[in-house]
Amino acid sequence: MQEECYDVVVVGMGVFGSATAHQLSQLKQTPRTLCLEQFNLSPKIHSHGSSHGNSRIIRFSYEEEIYSLMGIESLQQWRDVEKDSSTKLYVQTGGLDFGSESNEMMQKVIQVAKNNKLEHEVLNSKQLKERFPAFNTHSFQNDYIGLYQPDAGILDASECVYVLQQLALRNKNITMRDGQVVTKIVDVYINDVKLQRVFIQHGDQLYSVLANKVVLCVGSWTGPFLENAYPGVSLNLNIIQTSYGFWKVPEQFSDCYQIGKLPLWIHWGKYFDFMNPEDVVHVQEHSNDQELAYFGFPIYEKKNYIKAGIHYSLQSDDKLKDPTIGRNYTMPERKINIMKQYLTQNYAGMNYNDKTKDMPFDFDTCLYTTSDTGDFIIDVHPTNSNIVVCGACNGHAFKFAVMIGRMATELIRDPVRETFTLLNSKGIPREKFAIKHCVITSKL
Repeated sequence: MQEECYDVVVVGMGVFGSATAHQLSQLKQTPRTLCLEQFNLSPKIHSHGSSHGNSRIIRFSYEEEIYSLMGIESLQQWRDVEKDSSTKLYVQTGGLDFGSESNEMMQKVIQVAKNNKLEHEVLNSKQLKERFPAFNTHSFQNDYIGLYQPDAGILDASECVYVLQQLALRNKNITMRDGQVVTKIVDVYINDVKLQRVFIQHGDQLYSVLANKVVLCVGSWTGPFLENAYPGVSLNLNIIQTSYGFWKVPEQFSDCYQIGKLPLWIHWGKYFDFMNPEDVVHVQEHSNDQELAYFGFPIYEKKNYIKAGIHYSLQSDDKLKDPTIGRNYTMPERKINIMKQYLTQNYAGMNYNDKTKDMPFDFDTCLYTTSDTGDFIIDVHPTNSNIVVCGACNGHAFKFAVMIGRMATELIRDPVRETFTLLNSKGIPREKFAIKHCVITSKL
């Protein structure tokens, strides 16, 4: 088989890789690009990573101004994708951050909303219960405050990935192949020009292609991939199997959980803040860390079910060393019990303490890849500017995917640039997403 040559090879066709392909396809002179995915892409993205499912939050409420500004532009980018594809991807629901008035995160998100002049309302506990009947419970705390933003909403994740791929494929210079496992990348020199030879396993067939540039968008495989396929750098990244539930809403309460009556929500605080006092000591004795927030959606994905879960955890039963080893696609009993107690205490009609009631639930899982700084990686490899690395989604990057694809494209074209484009601003300092913040060892 004759070795093919490409300008760019994109490895990984989750939302980052698909957005990169889409952005490359929009260039006036589109580079000849090969996009590779280790799993199947048909009919929609697989469920082994971080880009599947029918709902992701898009919001502008952040503790850092830069992420808030990125969210504003990202919504416009998704609307442009909707227009180009004639496909509905975004559903406006409004978004609510709430928690104790003394909660540090609440104070930060409110301040950022003011600084960025976002359309928003700050609501006290009484106003929250009046506006959103689902919160009208006796245990809803009097010191709660909320930040409401009307433009927050839901992105249909799997459909977003599919549409980005289909838009990219309109350009004849973009090729996509699934079932392709990249096993190794090596440096080669041809006529004194440094290229990358990419070795690919497809079933029983092993072949290679040459590329001027390689973009790695491999999600939770980022750390293992760089250690094995292009050795030399080890990254300090956590791989977390996060799980969330679909919780049945009793029919008599379903109206207050509909879109328009209940927004997306993020409830800031450590998880034992919402538990019965007698259970707190037990939880603290049997956990290494505390979850940082709860999140939830109004009824959307499943009829008469809300989607809700714990946003973040570094407990031992959630962490993985490798995304392909030890993944069980289950929701730990610990989290199920915490969620039942949380919903029972804080949401109207969600009485999981009443064993006589029919309160079924379902669950799903996805992977988080987290960095110590909480920031993404969007940078060239520390030892090779031909390789661009996009990763460390930290559980909140999906909404920014089109922008991250643009950033990757900017690095392909100009690997020494100091800022990324951000409209209506001076840009994003490249340092913010530098890979060096995650490097723990370099053998080179």
